[in-house]
Amino acid sequence: SFSFSSSSGVSSGGKGGAGGGAGDPFFPDWLPKPKLRRKLKKSCELDVPTQQVYEVVSDVKSYEQFVPYCVKSKILHKRSSLQFDAELQIGFRLFIESHVSRV
Repeated sequence: SFSFSSSSGVSSGGKGGAGGGAGDPFFPDWLPKPKLRRKLKKSCELDVPTQQVYEVVSDVKSYEQFVPYCVKSKILHKRSSLQFDAELQIGFRLFIESHVSRV
């Protein structure tokens, strides 16, 4: 059995960030500020050989063929023969988010 865990976080805003200051027409001081920070975490156990899972995960260039809404995937930096950092860009309409993972 193989155990896999992934997490990502996106944040925006904060002091001097998106809206909420004095005279802001979109988020006046009396209106609650939108929460633009989110954290996602996914864990699962797979009943497949570890080598087979690694082959799928490490084939970053093929992600665009089977990962929904993936618009771009690339290896950023090889750390060793078995470890690298990869970037995955997910896009839907006008929005694109990038996520970097160490594999």
